Amino acid sequence: PESVAALTPDAVLAAIGSTPIVPPIPGLADADYRLGIDAYAAPEKLGQEVVVIGGGQVGCETALHLVEQGHDVTVLEMQEKILVDASASYRNRLTRNMGYHDNLKTVTGGRCTGITSAGVTYQDAEGNEQLLPCGSVVMAAGMRPRQADALALYDPTYRVYTVGDCDKAANVQKAVRAAFAAAISI
Repeated sequence: PESVAALTPDAVLAAIGSTPIVPPIPGLADADYRLGIDAYAAPEKLGQEVVVIGGGQVGCETALHLVEQGHDVTVLEMQEKILVDASASYRNRLTRNMGYHDNLKTVTGGRCTGITSAGVTYQDAEGNEQLLPCGSVVMAAGMRPRQADALALYDPTYRVYTVGDCDKAANVQKAVRAAFAAAISI
């Protein structure tokens, strides 16, 4: 905030992003897991069988990338459908691309209950405890906007616009639209 104020701006577009949500899953602290946004860096360091916890855009895009790198991937999603955060056209395209791979499976309606040396445990829609064997876990359970950091930029001498994930975690299309709207209003 001090650096921004020192510039004496007329307006500030805060686009400082979001941070990954890491739910308090039993066993996660002892598990070898990666965040969805970090899984692209070294997919060869992941085990052959990977469970991606979270079936939104980040989770499904990461799963598709890992499958294309030769991994066997299962996406575990709490909701009844995957990709609920995607636009209809993108959801259809990504779902179709995911369907081309026999080594990519999805489990919906499953709430992750723990991570063990054997894999990821979850409660299915009927309340039964299930196990997804895996060697690696990728966490893609959503993003938390950095609203507090953005609010710290506010100053009475200039206007601050929050755009992108620091306002509400979404996708690139929504971030660009918000930035455009802010820019034309200045």
